[in-house]
Amino acid sequence: MLTITKVDYFLTIENQYIISEKARTKVDGIHSFRGIKYCVKSGKVVAFRDRGKIYEPIGGYYILVGYYTDDDDATEILKSYSK
Repeated sequence: MLTITKVDYFLTIENQYIISEKARTKVDGIHSFRGIKYCVKSGKVVAFRDRGKIYEPIGGYYILVGYYTDDDDATEILKSYSK
């Protein structure tokens, strides 16, 4: 019998928490977790990508700041946050 385990690769509440915790120990730059790329600066997530959109966490909210068309495009946009 085949058992399928559901893995959520989108920005769920659980993934948000895990990414936030991981950011505390990561060096500045672009990182990935479960397919979600995020930018870390000074131990905090400053931007991330999810399903074609770029977000910034501001004041407890995720603010939509842009869109991307492919992985390279998203990486370039996220790199601009690490400067």
